[in-house]
Amino acid sequence: MKKFSSILLPFVTILAVSAGILEAGGDPLGPGSVIFQTFYWDVPTGGIWWDRIRDEAPGLKSAGFSHFWFPPPTKGAAGGYSMGYDLYDNYDLGNYDQKGTVETRFGSLSELQAAAAACGNVLLDLVANHMTGAEGWCQDPGDGQWYPQAFQYVHDRFWKGCMDFHGGWPDDCDLCNGQDYIGMEDVCHNSSWMFDGQLEWARWMRDTVGNVSGFRLDAVKHFKWEMSAAFGTVGSCIGEYWDSKDNIQNWMWATGNYAFDFPLYEAMKGNADALDEAGLISDKGVSFVANHDTDGIWHKSRAYGFIMYITPIPCVFWSDWFNDWLRPHIRRALAARTGYDFNGTRTIYKRTDLIIFDNNAGVLGCFNSAGGTSSASVRLNPNYRYTAVAWGPGDKPGDVVSDSEGDVTLSAPGEGYCYWYGFPNRFGCQSKYSAVYVPGSSEEIFGTNWYFSSANRMTLVDDYTWRWVANIPEPTSVEYKFAMDDSWDVNRGLGKTSGVSAPQKNSYLIRYGPNIAANLPKGICVWEYREDTETSRLFTVDFDASGSVTFADFAAAAEYWMNEDCSQPDWCGGADVTMGGTVNYRDLAEVIRYYLTEPAQ
Repeated sequence: MKKFSSILLPFVTILAVSAGILEAGGDPLGPGSVIFQTFYWDVPTGGIWWDRIRDEAPGLKSAGFSHFWFPPPTKGAAGGYSMGYDLYDNYDLGNYDQKGTVETRFGSLSELQAAAAACGNVLLDLVANHMTGAEGWCQDPGDGQWYPQAFQYVHDRFWKGCMDFHGGWPDDCDLCNGQDYIGMEDVCHNSSWMFDGQLEWARWMRDTVGNVSGFRLDAVKHFKWEMSAAFGTVGSCIGEYWDSKDNIQNWMWATGNYAFDFPLYEAMKGNADALDEAGLISDKGVSFVANHDTDGIWHKSRAYGFIMYITPIPCVFWSDWFNDWLRPHIRRALAARTGYDFNGTRTIYKRTDLIIFDNNAGVLGCFNSAGGTSSASVRLNPNYRYTAVAWGPGDKPGDVVSDSEGDVTLSAPGEGYCYWYGFPNRFGCQSKYSAVYVPGSSEEIFGTNWYFSSANRMTLVDDYTWRWVANIPEPTSVEYKFAMDDSWDVNRGLGKTSGVSAPQKNSYLIRYGPNIAANLPKGICVWEYREDTETSRLFTVDFDASGSVTFADFAAAAEYWMNEDCSQPDWCGGADVTMGGTVNYRDLAEVIRYYLTEPAQ
């Protein structure tokens, strides 16, 4: 089969290219997208910002962000001090000596391309409504007045004159009910030179920068909707249309583009009950809590918890993510969003200060606008244990259990949120603890860096036996311990170990023992802790490191079938999963347990 695939691959590639399937650019926006805004107002000058974005990209992608909103990359009238919204030259991306500088405030063209390559899916901020900084004046044939509208560059692309802009205080072109003009020189999209020229410019930026998925369209309510629709043919576009819900939805319908959810932004400033049916409620909506020129929400933990819980694509602001206090609250919500099906949101409880939602995954979302913890009793599944899989601010709430009727009390911290996930309370399995975790040194592997979270909560699978499964993206070295009952006061660390490489067997685990070092292979890894014997195992059943347990893994294990000479540290190539000294039906049962599983890690 591998030979057959390798023979077909060149032909498939040729067919794809000839059919136009493979296109330059990043991935379009979709239901699974999460956007990160890579700038704030007045980022440092000096041409260093593209480099900063490039350096932060790996960590941001591993956290779960799929698309990256870049500031306007074009040369502004303020040169090296411009944030890009005072557009001067469409075709200067930091590669022409104009306005006192070659680089833009953010850096050079090559640095922009490197940042885009590191991020992979870029949304460029595109300013199509206005321009400024022209060298020459020209007389408007309509009103006879003179305006600074002669744009003449050091290159010969897309020069502009008086016929390409409105004169004075215009209200004759863009269907904005008297709101066309917001300053600078107002582009007239009735001019075919400007309409066609801007569309070609968008295509050129997409192809020149590389890895461009689309654009954030600045000030879209102030220029022709037809222009916005045309930009939507070049890539995924998100419009900044700050207006009523009906007007934004009309624009979205007319253009086919996404739009920022300003109605939801306003609703999130109020009490918790305002979140019921709030915002655009559209898969074309893009929700946000703050951005470079809009930052008026005080209860940001609750707000980020909410936008990660609902269907519209969420967008996270640079300054909020790099706030050490707030980032864990956002990160936990983001991890839960990527790990569960958050569609089908429905309200199950509401009062002024507290609202509770349910969704397709059975994750309950609680959002609180009171200053202290708020709770409410709801009827759910009987005899279920509900654990907090994401929360903020404050410490993780303890588990709660529903009674035989299904009644359970759920809570959220003051001015915050909590996601609760329920599963059958295993009365048949005995344990000394209400929960066991695997905290570790890698945020990518364990969900947090030595803290508790939904990502590293073990499952009670048998009497006194706990397991946790993770999909390791690349071979890596880590340290870990076991912690019990939501506290570091009860923990188990290294006693004796069979080695640092999986499969790894630990015995005589002791309270406050040293961290356990491990070299993790790529693929599915399983941690097991036995509280009755104070032993643990770390092993893989994904022998071909594919990220899923398939027949290939059975075949790999079969090579050692009934081998009775298995011992540490290799344990017959890991096929002796139980580490009992021989590969037999017990090991086969372990592999079958994980057949076709693909842990979301």
